[in-house]
Amino acid sequence: MLEWYQSGGPIMYALTAVGILLYFLIAERFFFYHSEELNSQGRISELNSLMDEHAKSTEHMDSFLEQLSSNEENVINRNLVFIKALVAISVLLGLLGTVTGIILTFSEMFNGNSPALGSGISQALVTTQYGLMIAVPGVIFEQILNQKYERVERQRSLIFHNYLAEKNK
Repeated sequence: MLEWYQSGGPIMYALTAVGILLYFLIAERFFFYHSEELNSQGRISELNSLMDEHAKSTEHMDSFLEQLSSNEENVINRNLVFIKALVAISVLLGLLGTVTGIILTFSEMFNGNSPALGSGISQALVTTQYGLMIAVPGVIFEQILNQKYERVERQRSLIFHNYLAEKNK
């Protein structure tokens, strides 16, 4: 396994860093959405009391709700764009490793160093493989997180809608 990793060259370290960060952020979002689902009733009560408190103190309820909605959106949506970018970066780093390996292969071929040809080809293939090993599950998790995001966002929108409907009676 270590031999395989080292045969990918220095780009493997960048891919590893991207992979660790990507899966850390994915785990963080899964825990966040899971806790949101478990605490949905508490969150509804919290938002309702916050809106009630502010409704009594100002006539600018619309701007307050807009600001509150924006703040909630930022919390719910945090890191999803970054996760998507890291998935793309892992593919691109794998491609960079491929290009680097092919360049190394041609360089060794022109220098007449036939035994070294294998290392360039190995680097090209290993970095591509590793980049895809990071990216493919990342895309799947990204889609799952997007579905969870949409579910939490619908629930949040419903809270605001129900609150306004109740106040306008």
